[in-house]
Amino acid sequence: MVKQIAGLLVCVTICLGNVHKAHSTGFPQGKDRTMLINGLFYYHANAFWDINRNLSYYDEEGLYESLSYRVYVEHGISLNLTGILSFPYTGARFENLTFAEERRSAGDIEAGLAWRFWYPAEDFMLSARALLIWPAYASSPSPVPGYGYTGLDFQLIAAGGVTLGRREAFYSISGGFRTYFETDIFQWLYSVNAGTGLIRNVELLLELSGRWSESSDVSFTPQDVFINTNFDVHKMGIGLLWMIKPDSVGLIGQLYRDYSGSRVAKGRAASFSILLFF
Repeated sequence: MVKQIAGLLVCVTICLGNVHKAHSTGFPQGKDRTMLINGLFYYHANAFWDINRNLSYYDEEGLYESLSYRVYVEHGISLNLTGILSFPYTGARFENLTFAEERRSAGDIEAGLAWRFWYPAEDFMLSARALLIWPAYASSPSPVPGYGYTGLDFQLIAAGGVTLGRREAFYSISGGFRTYFETDIFQWLYSVNAGTGLIRNVELLLELSGRWSESSDVSFTPQDVFINTNFDVHKMGIGLLWMIKPDSVGLIGQLYRDYSGSRVAKGRAASFSILLFF
């Protein structure tokens, strides 16, 4: 059970707005085993941090909202190699007292591999994950669901489990980068996840994660959350995982908030995911 939950920690982590959508697991699925996640994610923001980290609210009671549905699949190709595919569909809207714009479209499709390359103990291992990013949408109108460029995401992940008294605890720590071809956008990413059992088949999940993004484009459009390329943002999250049928069916609910940033929206998010293993 520790292996399964520790792998899920990063797998279901998603931060809307400008925080990285992380899907990597520390533990591989195992040969011919598949994990399917269907997730709904809601994000809203009515304020933003400027370059000096001063907090301002959108003019005229402005509000940014998005609701996304994501299908995420992992399939074990071998004992240590896992294939990954992720497809999102997003609706986003910004409005204030005098203006409104709305968009519904597919997002960035991500596909790649995760490789467990070191596992000195049963309850600890290191993995590497590489994903290609492909935008399944046009670059306009606003609010855009992404940058509109193909790219690469690479991360190293450490995952494991420990025993604290009579409780099993688990963790997953990842760090890496994301870059987009034909641009100079470069981003550093991190995620620290942990959890422990509360009652039978119910786990408490905790998360800290964030992203630093740099490019030569210094423009800042607060109301178009996914278009900015020079920023940093950090978030915290808490959630519950209920394995209805261990090794088969589970539910996850999570709440998030952005707690620090620069040139980025400040928002809150909630997610609900159904997990299936077969």
